[in-house]
Amino acid sequence: MIIAEKNRSLVEAIETYNKRQLSPRVRAAFLAVDRAAFVPHHYEQRPGEWLFQKTGDEAYENRQLVVQVTNGLPSSSSSLPSLMASMLEALDLHPGQRVLEIGTGTGYNAALLGHIVGETGLITSIDIDARLVALAHRRLEEEGVRNVLARVHNGFLGYAPHRPYDRIIATAGFQHLPHAWSEQLREGGICVGNWLGPVVQPLLLLKKTTMHADLTGTIIPSGALFMEMHHGEAPKMLAIDWTRYDRILPVQQSEDEELRQDLNNSAFLFFLSHEKKAVQRHMRSLDGRIAITLIDTQDDSSITIVENTLIARGTLIETVNALKCRKHEIPAITEYHLHYHDGCLSVEWKGRREMLSLTRNPPVSWPDR
Repeated sequence: MIIAEKNRSLVEAIETYNKRQLSPRVRAAFLAVDRAAFVPHHYEQRPGEWLFQKTGDEAYENRQLVVQVTNGLPSSSSSLPSLMASMLEALDLHPGQRVLEIGTGTGYNAALLGHIVGETGLITSIDIDARLVALAHRRLEEEGVRNVLARVHNGFLGYAPHRPYDRIIATAGFQHLPHAWSEQLREGGICVGNWLGPVVQPLLLLKKTTMHADLTGTIIPSGALFMEMHHGEAPKMLAIDWTRYDRILPVQQSEDEELRQDLNNSAFLFFLSHEKKAVQRHMRSLDGRIAITLIDTQDDSSITIVENTLIARGTLIETVNALKCRKHEIPAITEYHLHYHDGCLSVEWKGRREMLSLTRNPPVSWPDR
C-alpha cells in the first residue's frame, strides 16, 4: 500500500509538471512499476565530488537520478519521469507490440514499456555497458518482469535478431540517426529519440510510412538532454576555453526578462540555429552557479544567462535582437517537418528545407546542482 501511494504521488508530480493528465495505459504503468526497485542507490553532487547514497523518497519525485559516475562524470542516470512519460505517450504503445529500447540504464523504463505492451508484447532493451545490463536484468527478474530481454549490444546497430519492431525508443542522445534503426522499424512503426543539436536538443518523433528506410516526423514539444550514445568508450569531453569568450568586454548586462525567456524557448533557439550556423549552447558552472551560454564560434561573441542576469559580449546579441523583431516568422516547434533519407536528417518549414546541423561540442562538465 505504501508503494502504491508513493507511485500515485509520482504520477501526480508528472502530471503537474507536464500540465496534462497521462493517458490511461501510461498512467497505469507508472502506478504499477516501482521506480525505487530499479534505483536503490544514486549519486548526489557536492562541490568537487559525487556522494553515493541510498535512494529514499527521491525515487518518487520528478527528478533525474544519477546512478553511475565514470571518471568524475555521470555515465548513466534514471531520467526525469515526466520526460519518460512524454516519450512513452509519443510512442502510442499498444498491447502485443515489439519494442526496441536503446539504452537499458536501470531497467525502469524497460519495465514501464513491458507493462504497457503486456504479456503478448516483447521489449528488447540493449546497452553497451555490460554492468548496467546485468543489474537491470537482475532487477527485472526480481520485479517479475518476464517480457523484457536485456542484452549487451551496440545501440548504433539496433538489434537485428528481433526485428522488425513496431516501436523504437532511444533513451540516449545521438547526433546522427543510425540507419539500422530505420531499417529495423516495421512499416507504420514509430521511433522516438533525443537529437543532440548544437543549440537545442529536441525529442524527435519519426514514422516509417513506406517499406523503404525513409522516415518522416515532427518535434515533440518536451525538453530533453540525454547522455550521448557511444560505442563503448564515452565521448571525450571537449573542454571549452571560456576565457576566449569571457575576455571580451560586455556590451550589455541587464535583467532583460523577455530576452531571457526567448533564449530558453526551444522554438526561438531552433530558428536561431538555422539563421546563425556557428552558434552553440552550453551549460557551465560560473562562480558556483549554473550558467547557460550561447557562443558564436566564428567571432567569439557570447550571451550568458546566470540566474536572472544576462551578459552579452560581442555581436551575437545583435543577431538575437534582430531575430526578436522577426518573431512572427518563427514557427512553433511542432510546425517543423522532419525527413530522414539515406542517412541524412533534414528539417522543413514554410517551404524551406535544410540539413540539421551536427556541429556540437559536448559540455565540459556536469553542472553543479
